[in-house]
Amino acid sequence: MHCVNLTDDELLQEIAVNTDAVSDLLCRRAELEAEIRRTTDPASLTAMMSSYMVVVHKFESDYRSCMAELRRRYPA
Repeated sequence: MHCVNLTDDELLQEIAVNTDAVSDLLCRRAELEAEIRRTTDPASLTAMMSSYMVVVHKFESDYRSCMAELRRRYPA
């Protein structure tokens, strides 16, 4: 994500969308954990957790990037 090219409003909107997505992921984590408990195949278990962590990391990275850009524009 190139937060430098976004307007302030777009940055704030991106942060809000990102926050909502992470909240949804956290809610779905309980579903994922239930699915993991039903799965006895270690490879499937590893793949599910790995996929989940990749998505969480992407949102965290995007969030940090947007927040860093806001901090750069408006230092405290």
